[in-house]
Amino acid sequence: MVSILPLLILAIYFKDISDTNNYESEINELTKSAEQLKKYLTLYAASNLKDYRQIFQKAAEELGINFSVYYDKYLEFSTI
Repeated sequence: MVSILPLLILAIYFKDISDTNNYESEINELTKSAEQLKKYLTLYAASNLKDYRQIFQKAAEELGINFSVYYDKYLEFSTI
């Protein structure tokens, strides 16, 4: 019993560290994708395409990411 307790404490500690690192990794990946999408949309907003849905569709195809666009509380576009 004495030797199991330290192992349990270490297991809980390492699980917490792992969960924190996974969360931070997910946040970083989402931030990177959002920045990439923002740059793409900013670039093509001034283009000839007047239909914003075409711009969103083109962004989804070229960047290979799924996203949804809301205006107020209404869904305007989604790749899902």
